[in-house]
Amino acid sequence: MIWMLKSFKMKPFQPNNKTSHQVIKSLFVGGFSTVVDYTLWALTKGFLGTYWGNIFGYTIGTLANYWMSNSYVFASKNIQNKWLEGSLFFALSMSGMLLNTLILWVFIEKLQSNDYIAKIIATILTFAFNFITRKKILYQ
Repeated sequence: MIWMLKSFKMKPFQPNNKTSHQVIKSLFVGGFSTVVDYTLWALTKGFLGTYWGNIFGYTIGTLANYWMSNSYVFASKNIQNKWLEGSLFFALSMSGMLLNTLILWVFIEKLQSNDYIAKIIATILTFAFNFITRKKILYQ
């Protein structure tokens, strides 16, 4: 696995004008992916449960996000190998999904929040994690 990670250069995250444009585009792409995620979660949480519904919706939303991020948000990439890029995107997304589900659990179970409001908060907090990790590791 280490030899695969050496196949691309890691650069420190430094916001600039290009990054600002990418954040704006990413907000639109993330907004669409969030609609997919939130809708599927709301439709499936009744029979899958809150947390499995979250995982299902998040996964399908992530697939939409991957396609749109590659075609609209990030033009240049750190990784040219599509298999490696897809694998890393998936791994980063699963980290985001775990973070999202943990935040959802804390707000619902520990803070007794409404599950719909908890989902919105979890999504907002996870957006920054997803953007920064994808920008730093996968894209330029």
